[in-house]
Amino acid sequence: MQAQCQREVVELHGFLVDWMTGAVPRSAAAFARFADVLADGFVLISPRGEITERRPLLRELEAAHAVHRDADLDFRVEVRDFRHRRTEGALCLVTYQEWQHLSGTATGRLSSAWFRARSDTPHGVEWLHVHETWLPGSQDVG
Repeated sequence: MQAQCQREVVELHGFLVDWMTGAVPRSAAAFARFADVLADGFVLISPRGEITERRPLLRELEAAHAVHRDADLDFRVEVRDFRHRRTEGALCLVTYQEWQHLSGTATGRLSSAWFRARSDTPHGVEWLHVHETWLPGSQDVG
């Protein structure tokens, strides 16, 4: 399950870059790559302590299609230091660093993510919960 979670983390962040740069079309079919892997009851806790549940998050990200389309923005995301922390039955806890680069500015987050096995997803897991914290030395740019 560890390898499945790692592939999911890396590929979903790649999808988010493609979505926000407009590299994939704005369609329900394309956006399903994101929407279909978030469990009912999914929660994201931002580095600022804001709690966002699944439906508002989906609305927010769907609206962010091509927000970084401008080639001068140089938007990319790196996933670093992926670590498996625990697997209990169908549940898996991981941590990783997410570094977002935009126009020469980098922001880093340490994320903890809970996954649950689910066979009808691209990597056999669904996202249950993510909690992000700013990494030391990272810049909060928005």
